[in-house]
Amino acid sequence: MALIAAQKQQEAAKIEAEAKIAIANSEAEAARIKAESEAEVIRIKAEAEAKANKEIAASLTPEFIEKIKYEQWNGQLPTVTGDTTPILTIDP
Repeated sequence: MALIAAQKQQEAAKIEAEAKIAIANSEAEAARIKAESEAEVIRIKAEAEAKANKEIAASLTPEFIEKIKYEQWNGQLPTVTGDTTPILTIDP
């Protein structure tokens, strides 16, 4: 009787251990799938950004850059002028 109870207890422990292993494997697989999907999202975003940067770089011409500079200029001249000897303008 004690032998049968011990065998049943051993079998129950074995089944419980196998269930825990199955759960751990499932959790590990889920974590792997999640990590792979997050990596794929990052890769797709990086590819899209690289494509956008390439298109922007292709659209930049010297004339367009000059246009941007003129549009952003506030009308003030630099306060430092000259080549080798700087002349400073100090506003009163």
